[in-house]
Amino acid sequence: MYTKPSAAIGGYAFVVHKKTGAWDRVAGPLYGLVAKASPDGSTILVSYVGASNAMQMELVDTATHSVVQLPVATIANKCVWTADSKSIYCGIPTNPPKVSYPDDWYQGVMSFNDKIWKINVASRYAQLVLGFSKETQGGFDTETLAVDPNNTILSFVNKNDGSLWEYKL
Repeated sequence: MYTKPSAAIGGYAFVVHKKTGAWDRVAGPLYGLVAKASPDGSTILVSYVGASNAMQMELVDTATHSVVQLPVATIANKCVWTADSKSIYCGIPTNPPKVSYPDDWYQGVMSFNDKIWKINVASRYAQLVLGFSKETQGGFDTETLAVDPNNTILSFVNKNDGSLWEYKL
């Protein structure tokens, strides 16, 4: 669970234990915090606004609370975990403008021009999967990413025009 994200206030992310109902804080206070747990619950992808209003993204181990900064950054809601919790696919902005993250994106005040990256959780290695310059003349602002259970198809919506896309991995 995490608090509603805003660039104006520090947010928190928690793990809620099923057996006891106890809440365990794993991140925060961080401005613009968005969190997305892995399917197996072992790791949480956290995005937030860092110094100079720049997006930051990191992985938090839910057992040890250790934190590892990632080499790419976006709003965590622009990402999807694979079913095996080993990889994450994200729409990463190429040249993010200087605005209030994530507020301006959620409110539709601005949009990104993304490329799709795959992040290997174990190695923290990020690999470019898909750029959109050849596929379309306009930019892609990816949202609602999903991966099929076999990790063979990535689907997403282009927020700019509402079109649905699929990509064979």
